[in-house]
Amino acid sequence: MYVLFSYHVTWLFLFLLLCLLLLFFSISATNVSISLDSKSFSG
Repeated sequence: MYVLFSYHVTWLFLFLLLCLLLLFFSISATNVSISLDSKSFSG
C-alpha cells in the first residue's frame, strides 16, 4: 500500500513539474514576443 501511495505521489509531482515548465515556457515566450513587438515598434 505504501509503495503504491509513493508511486502516485511521484507521478503527481512529475505532472505538476511538467505543468510548471509549460507555464514558464509560455510566459517566457510571451515576454520575448512582447519585447520583439516593442523593438519593432520603436524601430
